[in-house]
Amino acid sequence: RARGVVNKYLGDGMMALFGVPSAIENAADRALLCATEMHEELTLLNTEREALKLPPLSIGIGLHAGEVLAGNIGSAERLEFTVIGDAVNAASRMEGLTKDFGARIVFSEEILRRLDTPEKFSRRFLGRAHVKGRAEPLAVFELLDAAWPAEIRAARLAAAPHIERAIIARASGDLSEARRRLEEAERCSPKDPAIRRILEELPELSNINSGDNRP
Repeated sequence: RARGVVNKYLGDGMMALFGVPSAIENAADRALLCATEMHEELTLLNTEREALKLPPLSIGIGLHAGEVLAGNIGSAERLEFTVIGDAVNAASRMEGLTKDFGARIVFSEEILRRLDTPEKFSRRFLGRAHVKGRAEPLAVFELLDAAWPAEIRAARLAAAPHIERAIIARASGDLSEARRRLEEAERCSPKDPAIRRILEELPELSNINSGDNRP
């Protein structure tokens, strides 16, 4: 029902397309639904692996939306359908951010803007991240549906408003408030890698008096 197309396999990863080569309705919603269902299937697989005393598997999924150039490339002897463009690079970089934030599914603001039913997806804002190949940072959201057990999902959702307020405080230069909010977030969700990353990126409070309080 997601109606995505697996375009290529890249070592231990793959790239899937939604709305290419044929336009589909609710493409962004379908992409997030697909990511959710992939983790549901992974949970079932890991249950089987546990019974066989095998280590669990984990995956990271990154999603981005944008304009791409799609078509066949190559020669008469060998043609390949593919997509190229900034959006392709951004999607790849989003996947890499799952490791940085300790997340399993992340998506960009472009995905959020295109959702027809955003209320159906549990998410939290993790800030903006600079990635290789882009001058502008990407706004990063973590999708929590199905990716985590219920208790972890609840803890991360409880921490979400504190993280967002911390990000706003950091952008305005109020580093002490940003740190206080992140400490509140950590109380809601202890040992949360995303909170720890944001904390580590905060300038030291001693820099406030020196004027180095840029977001």
